[in-house]
Formats: sequence, C-alpha cells, structure tokens
Amino acid sequence: MSQEFNMHINLWTPKKILNVPYKKLNDDDSHLIDECNDRVVIFNLKPLELCLLLEIEHSLERLPVIKIDSIITANINDWLNNFNLESNVKLHAFCYNVDCKNWEPLIDLCSEDDTTYRPWELMIKMRHGEAFMVNSNWTNSYQQIKQDALKAKKKSLRSFDQDITDMVFITPDHLTVSKLNETELYSTYEEDSDTDDDEGQKKLARTSNYLFNSNSSGDEESDSDDSSTNEDEGLELTPECNVDSFGPLGRESIKSNDITVYIIVSAEDKLNIVITPNLITVVDIIMNAFQQATSGIPIIPTNMKKLNLQNDIGHESRIELLIPEENNQNITRVIASRDYHDISPLASAPSSPELETHSGLASPQAVDNEMDCADPDTSLQNHSLPMQEIFEEDSSISIYKTITGEVLHVVFKGFEDVLVYCPKRQGCNLIPLRPIRHDVRYHLVIEATINNYLHRTITVRSPLQFRNETSYALGLYYKKSLLDKLGLTCIGEPTNPFDDNIRMTIIEPDSTYSIPLYIAYHFPIYILPAYLEKYQVSDEGIYWKEMSTMMNVIKDICCKMKEDDNLSVFCVKVSCDEIPVTTRSSCQVPNYLISIHSPLIFNNQLPFVIDVHIPAINYEVKIEPGERISMHSLNCNNDIQFVFKIQSYLGAYWSGTAKLNTNLERKFVVMNADSESESTKPFLLCIELCKMTSWHIIIQTQYWMINKSGLPLFIQECHSHVINEIPEEELMVYSQKNKKSTVRLRAHQSEWSLLFGLEGITSMSLIVCKDIERGRKYRILTEIESSRLSPNFTKIITFHPYFYIGNKTKKSLRFMEENDQADLWNDLLPGQSIPFWPVTESMKMRIKWRNSQLVSQHFSIVHVGKTVLRMDNGSAITVEIKGGSNSPYYVTFQKYTAGDIPVRIDNFCDDLFLKISQCNLGQVALINPFQSLLYTWDDPTKSRELIWNVYNNKRTGYNAKFEKDGYGQEIVPLIIVEKCNGGLSASSSMKAQNSKSSWLENKSDSTSIENNNYDDDDVKSSMLKNAQTDKTIVYWVSYMERNQRILLFTQQETVFLNAKSIIDPEPSKKEIFLSFAGIGISIVTKSNEILKELMYANVTDSAAHWELYFDKKWKSLSLELSAWIESKYVKSCKKAQLENFIEVDLVKMHMTKPFFGKLKRTYSPGIWLHCRKSLSLTYLQGYIHRVQVDNQIRNTTFPVILYSNLQKSVINYAGNRKLKHCVEFTCLKQRKLHYDVYKGICVIVREFDLNLQEGFLLSFINLIPKKQETKYSIAAKLRKDVSSIHILPSNKTNNNTTVKRKIVIEHMYISPILIRLILLADTERPNIYNISNIADYKNIIRFIFEYSEKGASEKHAEFRLPCYQKNFITIDNDEFLSDISQCYVTQIMQQFHVLIRSATVLGNQCGYNFKSPGENFYESNTLILCGDEIAEKLSHEVACQLGYATLDSTQTSAFSFDTEPRIIQHKTKEPCFQNKDVPPLNLSIHTSFSTEIELETCSLVTAFISSIQQEELKYFFKTLGKKTSIFFNTESSSLKAYSKVIADIIKRAQEIGHKFISRIRLPRYVNPYKGVEIYSMHKAKGMHLLSMINKNPGIETDTYWAHSTLSNDGKHIALVSLQRLYFIEKGCTWGSLNVKWTLETHQLLLPPTVVNNKLILHMNKNEGTLSPMMDWYLESEATDILEWLCQKINIAMILNMENSICSKQLV
Repeated sequence: MSQEFNMHINLWTPKKILNVPYKKLNDDDSHLIDECNDRVVIFNLKPLELCLLLEIEHSLERLPVIKIDSIITANINDWLNNFNLESNVKLHAFCYNVDCKNWEPLIDLCSEDDTTYRPWELMIKMRHGEAFMVNSNWTNSYQQIKQDALKAKKKSLRSFDQDITDMVFITPDHLTVSKLNETELYSTYEEDSDTDDDEGQKKLARTSNYLFNSNSSGDEESDSDDSSTNEDEGLELTPECNVDSFGPLGRESIKSNDITVYIIVSAEDKLNIVITPNLITVVDIIMNAFQQATSGIPIIPTNMKKLNLQNDIGHESRIELLIPEENNQNITRVIASRDYHDISPLASAPSSPELETHSGLASPQAVDNEMDCADPDTSLQNHSLPMQEIFEEDSSISIYKTITGEVLHVVFKGFEDVLVYCPKRQGCNLIPLRPIRHDVRYHLVIEATINNYLHRTITVRSPLQFRNETSYALGLYYKKSLLDKLGLTCIGEPTNPFDDNIRMTIIEPDSTYSIPLYIAYHFPIYILPAYLEKYQVSDEGIYWKEMSTMMNVIKDICCKMKEDDNLSVFCVKVSCDEIPVTTRSSCQVPNYLISIHSPLIFNNQLPFVIDVHIPAINYEVKIEPGERISMHSLNCNNDIQFVFKIQSYLGAYWSGTAKLNTNLERKFVVMNADSESESTKPFLLCIELCKMTSWHIIIQTQYWMINKSGLPLFIQECHSHVINEIPEEELMVYSQKNKKSTVRLRAHQSEWSLLFGLEGITSMSLIVCKDIERGRKYRILTEIESSRLSPNFTKIITFHPYFYIGNKTKKSLRFMEENDQADLWNDLLPGQSIPFWPVTESMKMRIKWRNSQLVSQHFSIVHVGKTVLRMDNGSAITVEIKGGSNSPYYVTFQKYTAGDIPVRIDNFCDDLFLKISQCNLGQVALINPFQSLLYTWDDPTKSRELIWNVYNNKRTGYNAKFEKDGYGQEIVPLIIVEKCNGGLSASSSMKAQNSKSSWLENKSDSTSIENNNYDDDDVKSSMLKNAQTDKTIVYWVSYMERNQRILLFTQQETVFLNAKSIIDPEPSKKEIFLSFAGIGISIVTKSNEILKELMYANVTDSAAHWELYFDKKWKSLSLELSAWIESKYVKSCKKAQLENFIEVDLVKMHMTKPFFGKLKRTYSPGIWLHCRKSLSLTYLQGYIHRVQVDNQIRNTTFPVILYSNLQKSVINYAGNRKLKHCVEFTCLKQRKLHYDVYKGICVIVREFDLNLQEGFLLSFINLIPKKQETKYSIAAKLRKDVSSIHILPSNKTNNNTTVKRKIVIEHMYISPILIRLILLADTERPNIYNISNIADYKNIIRFIFEYSEKGASEKHAEFRLPCYQKNFITIDNDEFLSDISQCYVTQIMQQFHVLIRSATVLGNQCGYNFKSPGENFYESNTLILCGDEIAEKLSHEVACQLGYATLDSTQTSAFSFDTEPRIIQHKTKEPCFQNKDVPPLNLSIHTSFSTEIELETCSLVTAFISSIQQEELKYFFKTLGKKTSIFFNTESSSLKAYSKVIADIIKRAQEIGHKFISRIRLPRYVNPYKGVEIYSMHKAKGMHLLSMINKNPGIETDTYWAHSTLSNDGKHIALVSLQRLYFIEKGCTWGSLNVKWTLETHQLLLPPTVVNNKLILHMNKNEGTLSPMMDWYLESEATDILEWLCQKINIAMILNMENSICSKQLV
C-alpha cells in the first residue's frame, strides 16, 4: 500500500532514466539458411483422390447425403535449398436429392463449351524469395480526385442548411421521382451499313482508327485531363506520395537479407455453389443431429422398412405392389400388399404394412430383403462409382424400366381392378375407377411420400381429408338415413341405436384422416368434441361441394348443449384447401383438405397479465404475457362484448370494455383506473383482429415508454389535453388512435417542447425542453427498438439524458459544472452512475476528491476520448467520455492505469534542458538531461498539441508528433555564453551528426536556414556580449513501451538508432497472395412443386482490357478487337493473325500489323487479397471487383437486384490505367503482448443500386427454416424487453465480467456509401402476412412495403450514409463491431422513415442530417485507394506472373523478383467429363456468330428502360455483332465457345462506360425428373427460346426438354418440350422467331425414326390434321443431330407415361 502511495506521490515529478531503449529480438536461425546443402530433395505427389462422404445413420442402414470429391497433386523441388512447391486441388461436391433419387451439384463443375466439364481447380504455389520490409507507419491511404467545378457548384446549391434550432426536423420531399439520365445512356457506335464481310475487311484495312474505341478520342482526352489534375495533386504512385510526416524511408531499407515465403493461391474459374431446398433440409438435419448429440439425447436407430404401403380407401379393398421377375419379364410377383379390414374405426390406418407371403415365394425373411432392395434406384449406389458417371447417358430403355418397373394393383369391390405405374416421386395422383356407380365417376388418390431417410410410403386413399388443428379430439359423424338410401354397409360404430348419427372415427389434435370413399363423395360430415359428454352433434354438416364453391370463406360450425337451459356452445371454424395433383380430372373430384380450427385465439402481447371476461357466456380467462389461449365456447357471428382487466399496473386496478364484430380490424379500448389520481389517467389498449382462419385477438399497445432521465417527464397528445407522467421505475404503455398525431414533452418544470410525431422518432432524435425561468435547457435523447415480445406492433421508446456521469473509482468524488453564477458541488459515490443536466452551455466540468480542497483542471464533457487529470498528492484520475451522436455521452471517472497518460518524455540529451508546453499556453515544464517526465494536458479544453524547445532557444518551438510511431531530427541553434574568466565553457560543439547522414535524409533544410536568420536585436543585447551561436542536431523518436507512449529526445546517434530500431520496418516472413476469379451462389426455390432458380448472386472478375501504345500514349482497343485478341490469349496462342490485316505476337506482347506497337493487358480477378506478415506486423490489402445479384425468375420487372454502379471501371490514374473496384480495403495491424494496434483501416465502398420486389423477397424468405416459438423462448424475449428498465445504459456494455483483449485503433475510415433503392410492391398485395405469428420473418417484408397501402406501388430513394471515421480509440472487438452496426442501422432507419414512409423525423443537431450532409458525404467514386508502395509493387509483379497484367519493359522492376512468364495451363489434358446431354457437334454446322450474339444479348441484357432505348441498345449490339463476326467467322471454332466471348464483350462494354444492365448468365434449367443438374448453357438457352415463343408469358404451359439447330446458319431450330414439339424458323439474323408448326407429344403413336436425313414422326392419324398418307418430319444434313433428337423425343414420350394407368397385358 505504501509503495502504491509513493508511486502516486512521484507521478508528476521528473525521474532519472536508467537504461537506453532498444528492440529485443529473438535469436534468429537465419544464419542456418545460408549454409548451402548439396543434397537436392524432390517430392512428387501423384494425383491423390479424396472422397468425403457424409452419411445419415438414422435407421439401421446408412444413407449418403453429401459427397465431396477432390483430387490433390503436389510437386516440391529442392526442399532443402531453393524450396519450391506447386500444388493444385480439384474440387466438386454433390448433395443427394431424395425425391429425384439423384445427386444434385453443390459445387458446380466448370465448362467453357458445355461439352467438356472439369472440376473447379485451386492452384497453390509456394517458394522462398528475398524478404522486403513491412513498413510500420500508416500513411493516408486514399486520395480524392478533383471534381468538376460545375458539379461542386451544383452540390453546394443542393445542400441547404436549416436554421439552427434546438430541435431538427427532417421532412420528406413530396416531389416527382427523378428518372435516369436517359440522354447519355449509350455511347453511340459508329454507323455501319449492312455490308458483307469482305467490304468490312477492306474497311478494317483502310482505317487504323478502327483499332481503337470509337469514343476513345473524347474519352482519352478526359482521361488524360484527369491524370493531369491528379499529377497536380501529386497523385503519381511515386515513393514521395507515400512518405509519412516523420521522415522518408531510406531506399535500401526496402530489402533485407532475410528469406521469406511467397504463397500464391489462385483460381482461374468461378467457384459456383448451388443451394437447393433439399440442401437446406439436409443441413438442417445435420445441425439438429449435432444439437441432439450435444444435448445428450441418445440417437436410437429405428428399423423402418424402405417401402410402406398404406390402404386408406376406407372400404373393403386390397392393394398390391407388383414387380416383373428378373429372368422372365412377363411374369410378375407381389412384393407387398395391404388389405383394408373393417375392424374398428380407430385401427383403420396401420402405420406399416404386414408382409403377406404368396405361393412361389421364399420365406417372409427373403421377401423382406427382396423388398428392401427393390425400392431404391440404382442411382443410390452411385456414390461409390467413379466420376465418369456424372453425365450418365439417358437411355430410353433404362428410363422406361424405371417408370414402368413397379405396378400398383388396386382391387376394390364393385369396381374393375386398376393397374397403375407406381409413382417414384413425391406427389398426389388421381386414378379414375370404372364403372360409374351412383351416377358418379369415383376417383382414388395415390400419394407417394419419401422422407429424408429414403423411406417411401405409398398411400391409396379417398380424395377427401380432414385435419384437426384444434387442441380437442373431435368425433366425425355422418347420417345413417343417407347410408340406407345408397345401400352401403355401415362404416364406424353407431353410438346410440336410436340415433341417426354414426361415428366414423375420432380425429386427435394435429392429425389428418382420410374419409372413406363413398362417404367422402356423398355425405356431409358432422362433428362433436369426443370426450365432452354435455354437447350434442352439430346441426350443420361440412359438405365438400358446398365448401368448394366458396374456397376462401371460413365456415362456422356449432355444437349445442344437450340441455337447452345453458347457452354455452362448442364452436369451430372450418376452411377448405385444394390438394394439388399431377393430373387434373375433367369431372368434379373432392380432392380437398378440410381443416378444423379454433374460432378464437387470444394473444397477450403486453408486459403484464391481463384478464378477459365475456359477460354474455360468463367466461373469464387469465392470460400471461406472450401466452396464446384458444377458446371454443363463443360463436363469432354476432357483436360480442369483452371486458379487459389489468390487476396491477402503475399501482392500480384497471378495466375497460369493447364490442368486437366481424367487420372490425382494429379497436381501441379506454382503460380506466378504479382510483382517480394524478398518475392514473385513462390509457388506450389496442386490440388487433387478425382474421386468417381463426380470429386472432391480439392485445397490445403501440409504444412502451421508459424514463431513464432522472427527472419527472410529462407527455401530452396535441389534440387532447390529457397529460401523462412517465414513471421512472416502471414501464408505461401508450397508444394513439391516429398514428400521425403529434405529441410534446415536458421535463420537470420546463416549458413544453416543440410538437413531434412518435412515428418520426429514431435512435438519434434529440428533444429539447427549455426552462425559461431558470435559463436552462433539458436535452433528452431517445432510443427506439422493436419489442421482442411484440415485434409487429410495439416499439420501446427510452428517454435518456444527454449526459450520464459515473464513478468507477473506490473513492467518493465531487464534480461541478463550470458556472460563473454559482459554485455547486455534487457528490458522486463509488460505483454510482447518475444523469447530469448542464445548467450552462459551457459543457466544462471540474472534479475533486470529497475530502480534498485541490480542484482539478477543467475538461470538456463533449470531447470523446480519455483525459488524465492531475489530482492532489501527485495522483491522477482518468476521465473517459464515450457516445455523442446516437447514444448519450457517458462521462466515466476511472482509476488511473499505466498508459492512460498521453506521453512520457525522455530527455537523453547530454546537456540540453528541454521545455515542454501545450500549444498557445504559457505554462512550461522543464526536463533536465537524463530525466523523464509524465506529461498530461495543462488545459484539456484547448487544442491538444505539444510544443518542445531547448531551454535557451528563443525561436518558436517545434511540434511534437507523438501520437503515432515516428522519428525525425531538428537542427536547433544554441546561444552559448562563455564566461570571461576562462572558467568552464558551456558550449556544445557541433556534433558529427551535422554532416548529412547517409541513412537519414535531412527533412528540414528550410527550417535550418530559417533558424539561422536571427534578429540582430537579440544578439546585440548587452547581457550576451560574449555570446556565440552554435547548432546541434536533436533527434526524436516516438514509440510505445507496453501501454505507454514515449517521446525520446537525444543528441547521440547510437541512442537514436537503438530507439529507432523499435519502430523500424520489419522484414516480411510471409507474403500471401489470394486470387479468385469469382464466386457464384445459385439459389433454387420450389414453387407449386416445381423447382426454379430464384437468384444468382456473384462476385465477378473484370473483362481483360487491351491497350496499344500508339501516338505516345496508351489507347484502348475497340471492343471487337479486344474480344478477338483475348480469345486467342486465353487459348494460349503464341501468335494471332487475321488474314493480311492484323498480326499480333502474344509472347512478346507486340502488334506487328497494321503497324508496330506495344500491347498491354489489364485484368482484375473477382477477389484479390495480399497479406504481408512480419514478426509483429500484418499488412492486408485487397478488393472485391464487382458484386451483382440477379433475379432469375422469368418476366420479372427487375432482372438485376443489386449491382455496383461504377460508371466507368477503367480510369487513368497518374499516367497508369487502373481498374476501379466496388469494395477496396487496406489495413495495418501490429500485435503487442496484451493488445493489438490497428495503425490504420481504410475501406472504400462504391455506389450500389438495389431494386427490390415484394414477391421476390417473399420467395427468398420462404427458404429459411422456421423455428417454433416455445414458452421458454417467449419468456426470454419478455425478460430481455423488460430488463432494460432496471439496467442503466452505462452498465449494458460492461455487464460481462470476462476481460476481453482490447484493440487500439489509431485511424479508421470507411468511405461514404450511396445506395440507390427502388422498391416495387405487388399490385395485389396477397393476404399472406400472418401478423399474429411473431416468429414469421415475412413481417419484416410487410414493414418495408407498408407504404404501398396508401396507393403508390413504386418508390425511388437515395440512401446517403456518411463516412465513418475514428482516431485513437481503445475498444474491444465486440464493442467496436456493435458501434459500427448501430451507426449504420440508425442512419438507414432514419432515412427509410423519411424517404420511403414519408414521415417527418426528429433529428439531432449534433448528428448527421442527410438532407444537408456537409463534409460527411461525398461521392466515393472520386476516391482512389493507394496502398503501401512495396505492397503495390509486389502485387503488380505477382499479377504479371499470373498473367493478369503485362510487365512493362520500360519500367525497371524495383525488386529482383524472379518473375517467370505466365505458364498457360492446357486444360485439355486434365481429367474432364463429357456431357452427353447436349447435341453432338457436327462439322457441317457452324452456327454463325451473329445469330449467337443476338440470342445471347437479347436474353442477358435486360434493362428496365423505355422502348426507344431498347431499340438503341439493339442497334448498338447489331453493329457490334457485325464487326465482331468479321473476326470470328473465319475461325473454325465451335459455337459453344462463343458464349464465353459474348459474355466477355458485354462485360467489357459495361466497364468502358456503356450504360446498360445485364444478367451475368441465363437462368439455370432444372430438369423436372432429375432435379437440379450441372449448369448447362445450351439448356439455359433452350429454356429461354421456349419462353420467347410462348404466347402467354404469365402461364408456363410447357416444360423444356431439348433443342438443337438443324441448319448451319442457325435459322432452323427444333425444340422438344415434354408436352409439344416445335419447329422454329428465323427470317433474318436480327429478326423475330416464327413457329412454323407444333405437335402435341400425345399425338405421337410410335417412337420417331431417322431415315436418310429426315426424322420421321409417326402420328396418331385420327387426331392428325393432315391426310393419313403423310407423316411429319424434321430435315437436317447432320444425321447424328437427328438421332440425338429422336432419342430425346422418345424419352419425352416415355416420361409422359409416369403415373398413368397401364394396360392389362403387362400383368
């Protein structure tokens, strides 16, 4: 204790310095590396196949669900000396689809041409190389390009400032929507006539301008202008640009003698991940299994059969499953059968079939095994097959066997036997029964279900089903009299022989029952609660014919009491839904599911218990918070009076009455207290009626209010004069009848505030109440969040003071606001936290210990950060201030810990006394030689700059740059007085340091010259007659020692070098480069049992930009020439030649014809990361090139959902071409023992466009697995909501006791973000939002699109998020991330309320106002990220090595980086898989390039623009297509390779500034029988073709199956859908598609045959329209294409047989 006391006493006094600081290094083994080893070790790993199989072991057998295949090769050369590793990993993965019995891709294969596919490949290279230094200083890493003067002027006009009032209101603009600037949508391409290719080639030879972009003349000028302005600003990537304030880096300090490891990880193909509903289910199963295992519940495998037959016909019948004998196909045998025995109604649906052995069969055991093997298809065993089986060829025989392999035999008394092909996939199918009986055509339903463990259940049942959704068991009854009329046998048991009602079954809660067939067709069904004896069977029956006419109408059914005295009833609500079936019937079939629901459900979403009393039936119920209670004893058809009672709220008993009827949706109940007092004013309860099926009565209020201000607060609604006091220790509920009405607030004895709307409150709103008498203002900050218990209805508003003051020391404090009128000290006990209301506007405060007289310096309570104050006895206290813009200011007094003090100054000078003072203050601290002093600010409210000087120097002082690590030198003049008596001389001779040192350039030459120009008056003073002037160099170093910042001064070069070594750059240990071409995520969704691709989200790379050095500057080549050279470069050609006109050497990167010029290629991968690691430093730099999310649903309004709006991706920057990326970032981190220092983080985010449709969002959110609410989860939500009343906000962040690792952020910058948002609500807003369900995510979408209820379906808005900057903060990771997210969320919510919901929002005068942003917002497109110089150069060298850039021979490399030229991989030698599902490539068919480019561009480029621009765009692509085909028509390349070229051209056109939007790729084709397949461009095109010729775009009648071109010009196309066959012809290249003829598939009598060069289609002559002598045919020169089409048509015919009735001859 005494030691601690002494430490406090000595805190502010100078202390002796004992030792010189230096960097402590571990003994390095680097000297061992230099010893060369004679042995050369080579390690070679041959391709190693790894297969990872995830299996589910739920039942006794195992079921594979996910399969990941990878092939790894590695090659290491010279392990000991010159280590060099090359490795590649090939990867693909599949997920098993239970329904289709097929492997769906999870990681897609890659393909260039649709025929050969290969796995996605990752290349890893590792080698030793020389180490470069990692610089420990952070430079400002972004630069801003100068904007046009005009733009700046417009901007300044736009940003109007509001009058500075205390309360800021941000109002919506009710103005017209600003449209896109349509005039400059496309840069027009030069006019091109419809000349043939030869003329085009002559033209090409004629003009050299054709080589360059037609708009490049104007473009290049502006680019060069840009570059010149950049040069004016010093933006070249020269070393000087990145020099920090504390002196430049020596040139030779870039390299070190160490050796580092270079790791390059690259992928040239996009990684495509496919997410299907099946995959989501599988992942959910796996997660649940892990959860179950961790919770300790044992998993017991069940012995369940793979095939279960169920007979739910309800009458005497038998079903059998037959399969053909293996050796004799004509003989079938029964492998399972199920009888319906009419024993008792409860045993009618056994859970699994019993096996019956038949004659000629082996023992039951053998049958069991047989049956187990018979069911799963062979594809199940495919997980062990080699990869060549991925594209197994569809043979029509195997598909025929699969579909017709199992036959279901139904024997039903009174009807003919029915034979049906057994369904293999999930779904329901209607089967008609013959003959007609009782004048009705009866139908049975065959329903197949397959669970996730591949257990198939086949149920034959009647079409009508009942489902019990109530919590009571219900008896189902029918009338006996009708039974006798039809002459049917009795089903079920009569409960009373004299009663007409017969009970068919008892249906338990949450179970489904199939009604017996005859009863389903002819009888109304009556209900009665099963175990409640006092009720009688309902008077009204449920009859499907009546229900089906009114599908959306809910019917009420009532059961009355047996004794009529009591009015009590038992009511249910009944709804009817149609069951989807694969084949619809022409006659009326009762394929309905009739659900029985509770009539009333009460849901209490208040934070206290409420009692509901219904006087009419004398019913009362108590409902806990969050609880749901169902009620059956009330008929909802009349007006009902409810009485609501609250037992204890605000210390009183409350009650209120309301009448509810069917027409109401919302009702307000006035609640009155039993005792009249000031605090018990009446309040409103809000009753929401949600009539989905049951009536959900939700009891809630719009707002819960919490008063944390420490003052009495009063709220008053403007039109009523009721004033409510908001209590301090309790939550107050509050509702308004009109949400738009305004309120005002009063604090204590102040005046009322200005009027504001509660709807316009955000977490940044500041309410000001003025107290005019006392001359003070109460600033009240609001915090708003959605209640977790009632997220759809209730907001929690908390009123905070603007300042909280807390004492975290162990001593009592006193604090006082700086006030001229009065000195008023307030006590603050240890651990106490209290609200603080400033009396004056000074915002300054002083503190002292309670029993002390010494008062601290004053400090500002709005200066965020740490301040250390000197206290008595040499002690100190730390003041930490947080918050400000979107949270209150928290002023916390803490115990001083080492490192809190801003700086310790060490004076290592031999004989110089140093003066230290705060800028513009007279107070000076003097430090003797070899002493150190802890320094804190003399006046914390003044500018926090430190000035140092030498004691006898009269010149102005020098600025001490101590905030960051750094070093430097100053030449200080000295005036030396020598005594006349020849005593000791105090002179300090000029040290050797004056000569400019080789390792440190002189930074302040000008300063030294300035300092020599003395004023003569001073020198001539009589005191210093014998004085002489001298100079000395004072070196300074700023560094960290543990947590303390130290500023060291010395004249000794050795001391300086020792200290400087602490912050010197470190040699890198690892240089890691990561390059991914892109990542694509394809999400497939299921709608109406059909799988479709919903969206395709991807990060994409850029197109390669080619430039030619011409006329002394780099010029961009034209789009078509770039595309041609790029296609040659990708195919790794050494030379490219186009007849005699153009010749290019791709090895030396020169163009030799039509003239000589250097070529340059610039390409950017989708993701690039460069990470440099040294001993303590980590430097990270990277970018994401372009993000785009496409909506893949056909005929959608917004085909592209999210895209980065880069305007022009290619910019000229300091004479270099640079590609702009949508997200760029750089970061420098230093790791210390107890904390991490982020020297700098810089993130630049470009503009984004976001277009959202309501229907799309609903489809997307349906994919998320739903979680059921439980009592525990509701209680946890309530606890979280209510706990905020008692927890002080300052304790919220510090409630966890674990000490987390702190981080220090010296500089953090995120650029402003601009998001252009377009919202489009569905015109007919479906009644899909279940607001009663708090766990339903769809209600978020309901909130977003709520604006459309007022009429407008489309909204345009620009969200302007300000830049985020932080300097010198100490924080932990979680706190930091929550601060960033809170900052952005509050900004987005504020702008959403104003721009979308058109509400007037109450802002904060200290916060950001997006209507007048000022300096916080500017266009991020004007920013350029310039990272560390060494890192930039290393990245460029590696990019050249990977072939992304061209090494410029004019620039000498600063590195001896042994770059070998790009080795182009020949991908043909790799293991690849042939896709047999595309038409064969016939040499005679070369589809012309123009036909291809037209089909591709029309389908991909889909901008939501006017038709005029659509035509302009069409013309642009037409001319571009003609020009490009000049280059490509001479080639003999296949049309499949064109897709890549065309997509490349579209991307390149967008990047050079053509303003159109396009999808990345066509929507994926999903096979209706096999499920999701590997992506095929050919099939995607075919699907698009089918949609183009479809007459009704809204209705998809056909399912695409196959297509192929028949002629070499691509103008004749045959397209096969499962329903029809089309022959399509194109008049001309850019003409429309004409369907010449169409055939229905069911009209084909026999499989088609190929004769010579014709494919003959044999038709059913009765239905054919032609004469019986003629057949239809398709003609083509390529017979192999005809044979391929023949097979496809054949399979389409077979697939139409599925689920159909088979003929008797088969059995």
